[in-house]
Amino acid sequence: MLLELKDKIKFLREEKGLTQKQLAKIFGFAESTIGCYETGKRHPDYNLLKRLADFFNCSTDYLLCRTDKRNATVTEVELININGKRFSKEEIEEKIRFAEQVEEALKKAKWKPEKS
Repeated sequence: MLLELKDKIKFLREEKGLTQKQLAKIFGFAESTIGCYETGKRHPDYNLLKRLADFFNCSTDYLLCRTDKRNATVTEVELININGKRFSKEEIEEKIRFAEQVEEALKKAKWKPEKS
């Protein structure tokens, strides 16, 4: 597993069969800049991280070594915030299934809410 941004940039560049010079030309900066990124002497800024992720078809989390999944989908990381509590997609789906079961049980019992 690659553990640092510098390693990911080099790995992805080589995977595409590009030299440092070629990658630098694509992004419009000096070859030495790529060399500095790949040795860890410099780090790309936020905007460049997004551009690199788009170019290499991966997430910024993958570049930053926060995940081994190259392309985490929104549904894999989606969280819903309700009254300050965060729920995963799976937790929300479970709560919906429970609510549907309660609703079905109330229908079978012919329960009607009290009118105020």
